[in-house]
Amino acid sequence: MSDNNVDSYGWNDTVSPESCGYIIPKTLDLLKESQLLRVVDIGSGNGSLVNVLHNNNYKAVGVEYDKKGGDISNQVYPHSNFYNFSREKLKN
Repeated sequence: MSDNNVDSYGWNDTVSPESCGYIIPKTLDLLKESQLLRVVDIGSGNGSLVNVLHNNNYKAVGVEYDKKGGDISNQVYPHSNFYNFSREKLKN
């Protein structure tokens, strides 16, 4: 039995979620201030944020529980790495 209460998060396309409108600018500001160059986006959805980070010269990877979100990410953004992973995989 899975600890996750949601079978699918509803990723069907590459449209950036509304939250990217306010998350992306703040994230880019914080990364610039911190001078970090590597990012792991946990809960990367359809890969929108990882793609923006890649386009801004960051080394970013995405981790997404929802298999469909990960599949979309890998198809649309082949220049970045995305992983389908959940905490259940850590139990073994």
